[in-house]
Amino acid sequence: MKNKNKIFKRIFVVGIVCAILGCILYLQDGYSMDSVAKNALNSTSTVIVKEEPSATLFQPNQKTETGLIFYPGGKVEYQAYAPLMQDLAEKGIYCVLVKMPLNLAVFDINAAESYIQTTKDISNWYIGGHSLGGAMAAKYADQHPHDLKGLLLLGAYSTQDLSDTNLSCLAIYGSHDHIMNRNHWHKYRHDLPENTIIKIIKGGNHSQFGSYGLQKNDGKATISPVKQQHETAKEAIKFMYIKKH
Repeated sequence: MKNKNKIFKRIFVVGIVCAILGCILYLQDGYSMDSVAKNALNSTSTVIVKEEPSATLFQPNQKTETGLIFYPGGKVEYQAYAPLMQDLAEKGIYCVLVKMPLNLAVFDINAAESYIQTTKDISNWYIGGHSLGGAMAAKYADQHPHDLKGLLLLGAYSTQDLSDTNLSCLAIYGSHDHIMNRNHWHKYRHDLPENTIIKIIKGGNHSQFGSYGLQKNDGKATISPVKQQHETAKEAIKFMYIKKH
């Protein structure tokens, strides 16, 4: 009996070690922010950037009641989305760029909750995300529809049924996106709110919503990351300012 227990313990330990090693190898295949993203972490004359343990905040100098909580894509260093957040904040959107455990939003789906509850100046909250982050943002929206005005999906789709909510939704993806599963996108499209706005960025791909280089298996964009992010910000600003009333 003792020998059997020893064998089981050894198998258990080996299994744990293999799982840890597998996780490390998986995460090593991630994406780091580039120099453009690092520069976007500096405050400007119009945006105050504040780094906190669980998020980076982009606060407009002008008074605003509209905020966006943003979940990063899977295995992407979260601050790779700093340029997009800067773009939005310059136009008056208070942005919370969330840091996820192991760079995977699936491990902290409810990260938005504390910011919604404690940031008293913001009365019009939106949640959004890129790729896996968008899917998890949609899951949060499904669970907390009354706390939000709407949902922003970048290269992402929702597997949650949001069709019976009062949420507004903007879904954006690039014409050269080879990462987002188009079959799944069309399959779950009917689960989005009826008033969902869909925008396709011509020449854009999956990777360029952030600033972390070209993602493996993605299509090659024919526009620059700056142009793709500017177009994304333009559509998002229009969406949030129109829908907040």
